[in-house]
Parts: sequence; structure tokens; C-alpha cells
Amino acid sequence: MLRLLLAGGGTGGHLFPAVAVAEEFMRREPETEVLFVGTGRPVEEAVLSPRGFSLRRIDAGGLMGKSFSERLLSLGKLPVGLLQSAAIIRSFRPDLVFCVGGYAAGPVGLAARLMGRPLAVHEQNSVPGVTNRRLGWLADLVFISFASSRGFFPERKVVHLTGNPIRKEIATKARDAGPRVGEGFHLLVVGGSQGAHAVNEAVLLAMVRLAAEGGGLSVKHQTGGADLERARAVYRGLGVEAEVSVFIQDMAEAYLWSDLVVARAGALTVAELAALARPALFIPLPTAAHNHQEINARSLVNLGAAEVIPQASLTPDLLAHRILELSRDPERRRRMGEAARKAARPAAAEEIRDLCLNYLERTGRRKAA
Repeated sequence: MLRLLLAGGGTGGHLFPAVAVAEEFMRREPETEVLFVGTGRPVEEAVLSPRGFSLRRIDAGGLMGKSFSERLLSLGKLPVGLLQSAAIIRSFRPDLVFCVGGYAAGPVGLAARLMGRPLAVHEQNSVPGVTNRRLGWLADLVFISFASSRGFFPERKVVHLTGNPIRKEIATKARDAGPRVGEGFHLLVVGGSQGAHAVNEAVLLAMVRLAAEGGGLSVKHQTGGADLERARAVYRGLGVEAEVSVFIQDMAEAYLWSDLVVARAGALTVAELAALARPALFIPLPTAAHNHQEINARSLVNLGAAEVIPQASLTPDLLAHRILELSRDPERRRRMGEAARKAARPAAAEEIRDLCLNYLERTGRRKAA
């Protein structure tokens, strides 16, 4: 029986690739025992609990973009988190520790290396975060999602370009995904696993013009918690058919329902849109470290698969204009979707699983299955 420990998270962009990898290990070997380690943020429970995964929590915090007092607090958590990580590894005895970035990944990855456990690191974004850059020096295996990430890791490391693992329900439906067939225009708005206030506001203000244009507009909008009631009130007042929720559990269904997706440009969103051949209008998060969301978005924009509006240029009128243009041109949307599909790597989780198992078997860290 394989024991797999996955560390990191805090956002859906970290968690869902880790879930995809865990599910792929379990598909290959159903008896695989899986444990997630995080910091106890609400999204971790929301994602992992419905899937039946066990979660342990450690104390950890970030340094990038934090105030002096917040950095001091995070530094104070480091030795505590390291001791907690070591205790978890000692009790769980993983065959492989798989880190995906985020606050919990640092202490767990360092403890794994100090305790001699095989360590793999997966970077989702075009520009790796600080945690994964540092863990890359310690890891036995490094996986990246964008070719541009390769230069951030030591030259002596073998870095595997696998792409971003996507959830099995999305990978399964990706094979037959094509343009939606039906009347009206379906708009999906996704700000990320916790919503995005600036995107929500721009969409809601743009909706005044969009509603006036008619065209059978229907909306699915993931708002996060803070903007839920306001969004519902706006759609209700405008008479727009809208399904508004804090968090969308079945993203595969939501993507396939849509004709166009307005979204942030997290790496997972980019990968899922490519797999399901969906045209997108990206509004990258301007405070993302090293501007990685805009770089993520450009990977599809450069293929003609998406458009981008920097948040600094975002206005309700501009957003409404772009959405209306695309709503009136189904042939262009079809071409964008086909271009997106060229960037898809729907077998990323399977490739990562095979490379990890091959490494364990080749190095004698585990007997061949």
C-alpha cells in the first residue's frame, strides 16, 4: 500500500491540482492511503471534505506581500510548523511527500527532506512562488506547468513539464467538449475559489448595459462570500436569469454550460479552460506575485484563445463592450475554443503519477506495484 502525503493549499488553485494527483494515484492503486496537510483555511475543508480526504493542520504563514508585524508572526510559526510537520510525517510514514506551494508546503517539505522522505514539488504558475523555488533545491522531483518556470529551478535538477493536473471530472469531460449548442448566451463569471471583489463589481455594473441588450442572457456567477447578496439583488433588479453562489462545486458542468468565461487567470483556471476548449476574458489579479496571473493569461491570449483586460484598465463599459462583441460572434468563440484546446494537457495528473512511481521503484524507495 502506498502512503501519499500532499502539502500546501489555502486556495483552490493549489488544492485542486493536489486533489487531481491524489485521485490519479488512487485510480491506479485503490488502496493508496492519502493525507493532506494545510493551514486550516475554509477552502481546504470545502474542497477536501466532500471528497473524503483526511486533513491535518499546521501553523504556517506567508512572508511575501506582508507587513513587518505579519512577517514576524510568520517567522515565529516556522519552528512550530516544522515540528508539527515532522510529527505528522513520523506518524503517517509517507512513501512520498508531494508539495504544491502555499504556506503549509514549506515546513512539510523541509521536514520531509530532513527525515529522508522522497519529496516532489509541483508548481502551478508561470512564475514559481517563493516556497516552491526554495523547495526545488531540496526536491527529488520537480514538476512545472509552464515552460517559462524552468529557469527558476537549479540547472542540475531534472524538471518535468507536465502541465497542471485537472480534476478527474473535468479531464473525463474534456475529451468530448465542444461549443455549447442551444439558444441564448451563457456567461460564467469566476473570480477564484474565494471570489474577486473587483471582478464582481465590474460585472455587476456592466450588467446594466448587458441586460438592456437582451439576447437571452443567462449568468452563473461565483462571487465568494462577501458579494453574494449584493450580486443576487442586482441580477434580480435587472431581471437577468442568474445562478449566484459563493463557490461552485461542479466546475465541469459550469464550464460546459458556458459560452464565455470571465475569470481571474489562476493557473488552474487557465488549464481547465484549455482542457474544455472554452473562450475566456481574463482579468488577472494585479497583486499576484511577480504578475504571474497576467503571464498565465498570455499563454492563451498568444494562441488567440482568450482576451485580457488588465484590472488597471477595467471599466464597466469596456467589460460590457468586450462581452457583447463576443456574444454576437459565435464563430469567433468557436475558434478561440479550438485554440485553447491546443494548450491543454489533460493527462498531467497521470503523467505525474507515473513519474513519481517510476522514481520510487527505480531508487528502491518502494517495491514495484
